[in-house]
Amino acid sequence: MDEIIRILYSFKFNVFGIELDSGNLIGSVQKLTDFSNVQNINIWNIGKTVNDCIVPVALSILILFFMINLIKKSMEVERISWERVTMSFVSFLLLKYFIINGYTFLSTIMNIVNDIFNAVTNALSNSNSYISIADTLIKAVPSRIRRQHNDLPDCT
Repeated sequence: MDEIIRILYSFKFNVFGIELDSGNLIGSVQKLTDFSNVQNINIWNIGKTVNDCIVPVALSILILFFMINLIKKSMEVERISWERVTMSFVSFLLLKYFIINGYTFLSTIMNIVNDIFNAVTNALSNSNSYISIADTLIKAVPSRIRRQHNDLPDCT
């Protein structure tokens, strides 16, 4: 019975160049969440390319909405003031900065979270420990049930 569980729940495969192994779940999760590994795979380059295509479109839309807002404010002659126009320019510049540097912000946040995650996982477990799905299931099934299954007649 134990061997059947081991065969059924033992698997190993690659996702985006990262090897996932049911025999070492902690190592697989660490590999999957390690940001330095993520930056080396193709999906990171695809994301960077998509970002490089989206930024000019986002800047064009930002300029369009800024001009519409500025025209609306200038049409309200009795309410126009230099403070309102200045706030429009400041908000435009801030939004432009966030659009241009959004990918850098994302990378920085991911690096910080990855460092925290690595520190926590290293503190919680040593590198020699591992969790196997098959071994966990074998331990979860009471031994008397496994013995009963082994006492069944062979149907082959």
